[in-house]
Amino acid sequence: MSELPESFAREFRLLAPHLDERQRRLVLAARAVSLGQGGARRIARAVGVHPQTVSKGIQELQGPEESGGNLRRPGGGRKKITESNPEVLPALLDLMEPGPATSPYLQWTTSSTRALAAALKRRGHRISAWSVASLLRQNGFRLFPGSRPTDQHRRLGQREQYERVNGRVGQWLAAELPVVTVSIRRDRLGLLPADPDPARRSTGRPPRAAAAVTGPGRQADDARLILASGTIRAWWERQPEWKGQLLVVADSTLWTAGSRSIRRAMTKLAGEMRVAVSVCYLPPLTMRWTWVNECISSSIVVQRPGREAYRHEVELGVMAGAGRGAQSPAPVVDGPPAWNYTVGSAA
Repeated sequence: MSELPESFAREFRLLAPHLDERQRRLVLAARAVSLGQGGARRIARAVGVHPQTVSKGIQELQGPEESGGNLRRPGGGRKKITESNPEVLPALLDLMEPGPATSPYLQWTTSSTRALAAALKRRGHRISAWSVASLLRQNGFRLFPGSRPTDQHRRLGQREQYERVNGRVGQWLAAELPVVTVSIRRDRLGLLPADPDPARRSTGRPPRAAAAVTGPGRQADDARLILASGTIRAWWERQPEWKGQLLVVADSTLWTAGSRSIRRAMTKLAGEMRVAVSVCYLPPLTMRWTWVNECISSSIVVQRPGREAYRHEVELGVMAGAGRGAQSPAPVVDGPPAWNYTVGSAA
């Protein structure tokens, strides 16, 4: 299921200060009803409210018309859990792997939000799974859909792969070699997105590049790979003094591990950049990067005949070290070959 377009979340943030409590519920409910099944959950996630708030708005929207009702005074209602219990967030982050005693580049957990909520309750913190998910998103974690891993992910060992990637990133940066993380997100669009605002660079948001293509599914997948490769190559061309080996950490939710098309794309990219490219995949679990030096975002819109348009956004997180022109060879990538491989001149 695709995520809610970002435009509605921006619109709601602009409207919210001018609406009372009941009006905000009705606005959210109207959009949730228009999205159909699962709309309440998607709306709640997009704007950061509890799903019960949207569900209550749907009941009011579909119930008998009311002229008004009792509203809480400004400042009333339940406080945020971090205000009523300031210790809950440190306790939640303490449950993340590889543990608080280390200084990792990557933090992750193989537990579901329900399991994390149960663990916090055992420590004396009363919290729901929804609140756990909300706190994780607010602190930069990415929650991938589905709490149960597939058999393939289980065989490869999710925890071992995360530990391997965390170690590889540290080794590359210690050798003064560049590291980039690549993730792809797909959003359903009713219309083609507007041109990016040039003022975004001054607000600290990632720079963007947009393009649009039409065609069948295979062409759309190829265009997405071309966009991802082009984003990496455009960034690399701005760093001509770097030499050696590039480490690409790919998000495996849409970058299927072992895909021949992706490996061919990485091989072609390595040849164009004249550098060896090592690729590691991340299993689809809850995780965040603790340090990203630069963020670059590019998007492409795919319109298939007779279907809705989809925007595929590639986000490139740069974790380059301070060294320039380092000649030290990168460590050999080990682990399952479908999830860890090197292409290019040093392969």
